[in-house]
Amino acid sequence: MSNNRGSNDGGVGVVIPYRNMPALIAYYWGVFGLIGCFIGLGFLGIGPIVLGFIGLRKASKESEAHGSLHAWLGIALGALQVLVGCVAPAAFFAYMSITDGGRR
Repeated sequence: MSNNRGSNDGGVGVVIPYRNMPALIAYYWGVFGLIGCFIGLGFLGIGPIVLGFIGLRKASKESEAHGSLHAWLGIALGALQVLVGCVAPAAFFAYMSITDGGRR
């Protein structure tokens, strides 16, 4: 029994895009990377962003690859990591320097 795309994986390839590794890695790196962004490792969010765009390109070129949603989530979560892990600490330190360590 095959699905309408000609694949014999029983639909698993749609839910888990194992034929689109960049999208899958971007997704998992984005999810688990959120932990690191709270300890100042937000720059690691660049990886899911790059892999997400590679995964989107692969999903659009190869109909069997799937994974567009995983790629978009990787991009969004990577951007969140960069924002929280890099921009927030920089804003905090800028605020602290402007207000003389929090004292006015």
